[in-house]
Amino acid sequence: MNKFPFPILLTLVAGICLALPQLAKAQALYDNGPSTHSGGSAIGHFIAADDFVLGIASVITGASIDMEDGPPSMNRRWDGTVQWWILDDNAGTPGAVIASGSGQNIIQSVRQEDSLGFREITVTFNFGQSIHIARSKTFWLALHFQADFSRLSVFWDFTATIKHNAAFSGGELIDGAPNFNGVYSNSSAYDKAFRLFGYEEWSSEPYTGRRR
Repeated sequence: MNKFPFPILLTLVAGICLALPQLAKAQALYDNGPSTHSGGSAIGHFIAADDFVLGIASVITGASIDMEDGPPSMNRRWDGTVQWWILDDNAGTPGAVIASGSGQNIIQSVRQEDSLGFREITVTFNFGQSIHIARSKTFWLALHFQADFSRLSVFWDFTATIKHNAAFSGGELIDGAPNFNGVYSNSSAYDKAFRLFGYEEWSSEPYTGRRR
């Protein structure tokens, strides 16, 4: 009977173990509430951020947000690019950046467009990396939707559902990271409409009959 040489067998087992987390199907992990369709925080010429807490240790791989933009004729149309940051919490404010990048596999779903060209859009994108999020801790999602900071009418929609701490708006990019200490910063902005996707982390703890 043929047998795998031991080194090859070890390589196969190691590869399977590394792949197991990726086999977990991406799922909705967090929902900050629906859009109010009546205002938002600027993310075309500023950066905005909102916080989130997950009840189970998870890996987030993407997000979906509700946003608005304006007509191309008024130089207010979103250019389709996404910059994102995940930050830890610093006493109720966005703290240090733990992950950042450009949105991948961006999908635009136009919910409504009026006769002037103002649009309401749901945008879904992948982070392009897996980000480990500890349970029951506050983190922040910060967004900028533009290749530069020139568009005045790109907004991250407000949500009527209030969760956790106040959201932030009017942020600037300083040394590659969002900064909410500037003259235009607002620490009492409304919460934003967004969802997070990914999968729950596999536990190495002994099974106790309860989920982590």
